Amino acid sequence: MKYDFDKSLKAIVTRYTSARKLVQTYLRHVIIAWESSGDRVTAADRINNLVEALPEGVRKHSIIGWAEKAGFRFDREAKNLVPAKKKISKDEAKEAIALEWWTCKPEGEYKPFNLAERLASLVKQAEKRYIVDDERDTIDKDLLAAVSTLV
Repeated sequence: MKYDFDKSLKAIVTRYTSARKLVQTYLRHVIIAWESSGDRVTAADRINNLVEALPEGVRKHSIIGWAEKAGFRFDREAKNLVPAKKKISKDEAKEAIALEWWTCKPEGEYKPFNLAERLASLVKQAEKRYIVDDERDTIDKDLLAAVSTLV
């Protein structure tokens, strides 16, 4: 029996598109319920339940990104979504409903910048490369010495 790759691919795309739309419908109804009832905690719980229930391979980070744009924030300690505000206005609800979850991804976690550490690391790397003396590198000896005195 010959496997029909074209038919299978078409079926996969159809089912994936349907599943994606089902998730969008679920999220839309979460926002509608929040806007009409004012119950932000239940709204957050419903999205958390969805994210938790989905199998591996689903773009859960995109759902979290959507939720962050829709009035929730991701609590990194608790590892779930919590309401970022008490109410959602009709306009905010319309925006959230129109936003397709698969186009979103959450903001990256803030990484503090330590200039002294970064400069020290850069100087160390440049010193190692200077010793190698590869013609592809451009390391000014005087500039390296000047920057080295700063760290």
